[in-house]
Formats: sequence, C-alpha cells, structure tokens
Amino acid sequence: MDKKVKLRVKQVHDELNQTIKTLLANESMSNHKKAMRLQRIVSDLQHANSMEYINRIIVNANLVLKRQ
Repeated sequence: MDKKVKLRVKQVHDELNQTIKTLLANESMSNHKKAMRLQRIVSDLQHANSMEYINRIIVNANLVLKRQ
C-alpha cells in the first residue's frame, strides 16, 4: 500500500474512533446507532487501498452523522 494511503487511513481511523467515543458518551439511542454504523465503516478502512476508496468511506461516515 502506498505510504500516502496508509497515512490517510490512520488519520481517518483515528478521527472516526474519536467521533464514536463522543457519540457513545452522549448515551442517546440515536447516537448509539450512529456509533455502531461508524464502527462498521471503520472496519471497512482496513481494506482501503486507494485514496478514492478512502474518500468514499469518508462520504459514508458523513452521511451517517448527518442522519437524524
């Protein structure tokens, strides 16, 4: 895997994990559902092998967070 891609994967992984922790700390059911969806997205990150794939993962994560 390209060095740039590895670095971006780590960065996105860290950001998503921090967001998940924040959502879980809130203790509302909708936030827990969002956190569970984000955890599935985080697991997809381990298969990321291009910047395009990472960008799709970021878009999906943003859609989850915007969902009410």
